[in-house]
This record gives sequence, structure tokens and C-alpha cells, in this order.
Amino acid sequence: MQQINENLVVITAGEPWEEAMNDYLKIYLGGSIDLGEKFNWHGKFIQGMTKLTDPMNGDPRYNDKKFLIMSPRVPVMNPSPTLDNVEFVNKKRWEFDMLKKCDVVFCNFLKKATTPGAINELMLMATSGKLVVRCPLDYFNYPTIKVISDSFGFPIFGETANTLDILQYIFSNIPKFSNIQNYGL
Repeated sequence: MQQINENLVVITAGEPWEEAMNDYLKIYLGGSIDLGEKFNWHGKFIQGMTKLTDPMNGDPRYNDKKFLIMSPRVPVMNPSPTLDNVEFVNKKRWEFDMLKKCDVVFCNFLKKATTPGAINELMLMATSGKLVVRCPLDYFNYPTIKVISDSFGFPIFGETANTLDILQYIFSNIPKFSNIQNYGL
């Protein structure tokens, strides 16, 4: 667990759940995780949230809000997806547990990503009412994501949508977040 500031905590795959986390606004970062990729969008999202929630220099509307970012992005020692691989099994169990506990799942698909596994998260959460998706038209699996979106009724933001656009949607449409008044994003 990494306490970024008094308003923001980040946990990564394998880290234990603490009961106090139930009171946080919980954002699970799903979508593309091509380990070794040049662009770490998880880090960029966390960096943006750090600035937004900074008690001294951030947006004062967030001063009394506690956010928890759940990031499955961790270095993997053994990437083999087999049941004999304890690291793989434990990471997947952590991910599924966090998907159940989170208030929103932000699935961000990167244009050049090649891992198809993120589609699993998308399918699991398609009917949850807490899914937010950003996906460029030229992502190799965009047609599948579009069919899922059309079938289950969640929007897809294009690659030009920035973090503020995504957060604005979250605060306007995701139940636990939309209950918070006066954000004016």
C-alpha cells in the first residue's frame, strides 16, 4: 500500500485489503497492461489523481474525499498463465476480488497493446453499472469491445478523452461517485 497523500492511497496486486478501505472511493484500473510497454498509463493516471487530490495544491473540492486506486500492474517474475504458477493464480484472485470491491472500473485500452486478457475484465463488469471504457478505434480488438458496448449499454470514450473527461463521467454516472455533490467537474 502506498499512501500518496492524505486523500489518495494506491494498492497493487497482492497487497492485502484493509477494512478502512471500504469507506474510500475505489477506482480499479483495468484494460491494457503490456508489461514493459513504454507508456505506463497506470502511472500517468495515478500522477493525475495525485495532483488533483493534493491537500495543499490540488482541487479543494477533493480535500475531504478519500480515493483508493487499485492497480493490478506489478512486475511479474513468472508470466506463464498456468495453474501451477502460484504467482499467476494469486494475482488473478486479487484482481477478481478487487473487481468485486471497487466502485468503478476504468478499462483503458492502448492503441498498440497486444494482450487480449483485458477483455475478460470488460466482460465480467459489462452489466455492473460501474464500467468506464476508453478505447481508440485502431486498437486491434476494438470491434469486439464495440459489440460488447452495444450489447450491454456502456459508453466508449475515444483516445482523445483525457483523465478529466473520464473523471467527469465517473462523477456524473457511477452511483457511489454521483452521490457526492458539488464537484462541478
